[in-house]
Amino acid sequence: MDIVIIHWKIRPDDTSRQAFLEHWSCKLEVPRANLIGEFLSQPRLEREVDFPCQIFDHNEGVGYVSYFNVGIWTSSEAFRRDVYEPYGERTKLLTFEVALPERMVVSPQRTRIGRARFPKRDKLS
Repeated sequence: MDIVIIHWKIRPDDTSRQAFLEHWSCKLEVPRANLIGEFLSQPRLEREVDFPCQIFDHNEGVGYVSYFNVGIWTSSEAFRRDVYEPYGERTKLLTFEVALPERMVVSPQRTRIGRARFPKRDKLS
C-alpha cells in the first residue's frame, strides 16, 4: 500500500476554484480496482480547528489556494499506471492552475486501524 499526496495550486478566484472542483470530480476518470480511497481536501485554518496547525510550505499572499489530494493505493505502480501515465505528464497549465501539481508518495511504516470506517459513497459534488 502506498499513499500519494498531490498538491494542487489553484487560482484564488471563485471561477477557477469551481472549474478545478468540476475537473477533479468529473473529468479525471480514475480506474478504481487499485484505489483504496481518495480524498480531495482543502486545508483548514488554525482558527477553524482551534489548535496549532499550518499549511506546508505555504505563506499568506502566495497567489493560490491549496488543495491536497490524498489517495491510498494498492501500490505506487498502480497509481503510476492508472493516474500518472494518463494525466501526469503534461507540461501546460490548465486554466485554473497557478503551477503544475506536485506529487509525493509515502509508504506506511506502521499502521493503526481504528473503529471508524470510510464513507460508503462517493461525494463528488
